[in-house]
Amino acid sequence: MTRMICDSGIEVCFANPGTTEMHLVDAMSVDPRLKLVLGLHETVCTGAADGYARMKGKAACTLLHLGPGLANGVANLHNAKRAASPILNVIGDMAVWHVHTDPPLAMDISGLADTVSRHVGFPKSVDVFAEETNRCISEIACPVKAGQSRISTLIVPHDLQWEKIPAHNSMVAGAAKFEAQLPPGKSLTEELADLRRRHLSGKEDLIKEMARELAKAGKAGCLFIGGCLIEEEGLLLAHQIASQLGTTLCCLNPFHRIDRGQSLPIVERMPYFPGDAKKFIDKFEVVVVAGTTTPVAMFGYNDGLSRILDPEKKNYTLDTLDVMGGMRMIAELVGCTGPVPVPASGSPPAPPTGPLNTTTLCAAIAACQPEGAIVVDESLTSGTNYWNDTMHCPKFSHLTLTGGSIGIGPPLSVGCAVACPDRRVINFQADGSGLYSIQALWTQAREQLKVTTVVCNNSKYQILSIEMNKQKPKHMGRKPNSKQLLTLNNPCMDWVALATGFGVTAVRVTTADELVAELQKALVFDGPYLIEAML
Repeated sequence: MTRMICDSGIEVCFANPGTTEMHLVDAMSVDPRLKLVLGLHETVCTGAADGYARMKGKAACTLLHLGPGLANGVANLHNAKRAASPILNVIGDMAVWHVHTDPPLAMDISGLADTVSRHVGFPKSVDVFAEETNRCISEIACPVKAGQSRISTLIVPHDLQWEKIPAHNSMVAGAAKFEAQLPPGKSLTEELADLRRRHLSGKEDLIKEMARELAKAGKAGCLFIGGCLIEEEGLLLAHQIASQLGTTLCCLNPFHRIDRGQSLPIVERMPYFPGDAKKFIDKFEVVVVAGTTTPVAMFGYNDGLSRILDPEKKNYTLDTLDVMGGMRMIAELVGCTGPVPVPASGSPPAPPTGPLNTTTLCAAIAACQPEGAIVVDESLTSGTNYWNDTMHCPKFSHLTLTGGSIGIGPPLSVGCAVACPDRRVINFQADGSGLYSIQALWTQAREQLKVTTVVCNNSKYQILSIEMNKQKPKHMGRKPNSKQLLTLNNPCMDWVALATGFGVTAVRVTTADELVAELQKALVFDGPYLIEAML
């Protein structure tokens, strides 16, 4: 199994193993091509695999312990599914001959894995073990449309791990479901490329209509982009079309990764709350959604708004396995002739001074972040100004919470730092959500990862206070019991002590001047560094 994983190009496994994975640990330790990284909780492993995949553009592996271990990691697998991150989960199960006794840790692993996985492999005998492993690996490589999962889960019964796999089944990893159908001499890469082309060819009439309507709309048109179109190559392609037609580039509020900053085009970000989002998008007469899903409200509020796009206007979705190919067709149809330089239009904010608040906090990070930074942004309410503040910063990658399941920031930062050890990672982190996965600090310390964590300590779930005011329930949160569920004080968390306990250098700041000074230290520090910003 390990050879198949490594032959497929997977280079790292984020692991939290248990009794039923000891033989897997032993096997994985033999191949030097596979880096093993320990997480103290499964949500750290799955979040790290997501971060690695978003930045590296290739799959990571996790090793988890039984159904409860998978359950602990599902929240960040949900985020990874929404980010379309390729991940292979390997999960031990009870021995085939033991599971019928209903031991305490027995659980429906397949049922749980189905909620986040594109494919679940569950071999029950050595005769199909290699085939199922191969299928799981191959499913990750298959092209998907926006909104589809790129996660495979392989469940390995304990007894299969110590039995000998038949020699004829120890195949090299590839796409098993395609390989048997490939014409002689045709490679898997060629077949997958043909699959994308075939899928795109069925969209030609729709693409021509999109191009025609965008051209007619001009400045009243919007290219609503996501996926590969908000990474640098795709973003520059979208910029060609926008420049040619006067079209506005927009993206969802949550995104897996967007490359931003100087020399890259400006993209407008849809507001979070549905009423604001609808006002934002209603100014356009034609909307083409490409590389992402159609925008909908995060929650259904009592105003009844669910879908954001106006059904009376011209809305299109470029729903294809080859979104880059579809965009190239649009570019050609509207008369684009080649790359369009992005003119210089501003500079980062100056380092702020004075009191520390959400405004100076965002400005300080924007002023200090270096070129090539990877910013993992789970700042939530404290980071409202960060998007606009960083519009003209040196080029960087910006990652957010894709699936709404909080607690992704610290683990995602681990994965980004493992994927890109030559780049600085900044985790802009809300305090409440950071506590979901604080164990990731230990992995940062153990691996000596260059992660700077800035914790926004306002000692409350501020987003819930905003939601309370927005939804206006009967008592408006005035009862003491409800306030107990919205605040994080009594006692207040000491992030410096927590980080130090995990082996991470940590300081506390109370002014903007102190924050700037500590950021300048942290961003050249050889290892993890945490700054607790008191708001």
